[in-house]
Parts: sequence; structure tokens; C-alpha cells
Amino acid sequence: MPAKKTDTYSTLNRNGLVVSGSVLELHVDVFPAVHRPAIKAWLAEMPPSARFAGWVDERYVLNRHQLRWAFDGSKYTAAGLVAHIVHRALGPNQEITISGWHLWITSGGTSLFELAHQRPKN
Repeated sequence: MPAKKTDTYSTLNRNGLVVSGSVLELHVDVFPAVHRPAIKAWLAEMPPSARFAGWVDERYVLNRHQLRWAFDGSKYTAAGLVAHIVHRALGPNQEITISGWHLWITSGGTSLFELAHQRPKN
């Protein structure tokens, strides 16, 4: 029987792969190329805190708002914060399809998606 697939959120939480308070950086180069210039321009006009979020470890709370945006202090899901940034940078009617887990990277340069789905080393 094949192993059950789990989502990134569940894997990160279940295995404690990100320490509460860890600083994550928005990886702009993962955005679709057509949107990168506008997002980079918007970020350049914003305080540096706009490109950072902190991981909030609330494993036992039934919500998925585990990123606290350094810019406004509010909590978001990974995808929700990306959507919020896209709307602020490109306008409220702009939609892009991309996983928020791919856009937030650790200080070691690993995306949250990669961290959750890396194969254990033998």
C-alpha cells in the first residue's frame, strides 16, 4: 500500500522542522518572471521588514496562520501572505497561482516546501 501523502503544513508541524521564531525571507525569484519586476519594485519602496516573516509554532491550535509578517505583525498562512503581498504590489485584481511554501526560505536558503519534503539522509 502506498504511503499516505501529507501536506507541507502538517509535515512541518508534526516533525517540528521549523523552530518558532525562525526568520523566513520572501524568495522573489520564484515568482513568475512576468511579475518579478513589479514585486521587486514594490519591495524596494517598502521597509526591509516587508520581505521577512517569522514562524509561529502553534501546533496545537487549529489554524494554519503560522507566518507573522514582520511588516505588520499580523499572522497569515504561507499562501495568504503571498497573496496579500501580490495584491499590494500588483493590485487587488491580480491573481497568480503559486505555492506559498515555495516562496518562503529559511536562513539556510531552503524553502519550506523543500524542508518538508526532503528525503532523510541514510
